[in-house]
Amino acid sequence: MTDSIKVNSTEWNNLTKDDQERVKNILAATGLLKGGVSIMPDPNAKMSAAGLGAAGFPPAGPFCKIVCDLTQAAAAAACVGLPPPAAAVCIAAANAAGDVCRQQC
Repeated sequence: MTDSIKVNSTEWNNLTKDDQERVKNILAATGLLKGGVSIMPDPNAKMSAAGLGAAGFPPAGPFCKIVCDLTQAAAAAACVGLPPPAAAVCIAAANAAGDVCRQQC
């Protein structure tokens, strides 16, 4: 069971504490960051699109993956309101959180 949302550590550590908190709040508000799940900076995690210069869960059942997709999209949409580079890191975290969510289905 994956209990961490891996984000690129270089990008995460370059965000202000306020922006890190905003990213966490967005993921929590959409249900992607709850229970034992946490954001884990990882040097091997994919960089966000900006970094590359251009990346409890819902209940099991037939709609689980759809709920994960929708919450991932909602989180990514909320991330757009953050200033750069926080927006890109937030979107990368939302994508990673969606993957973690779908693994729980």
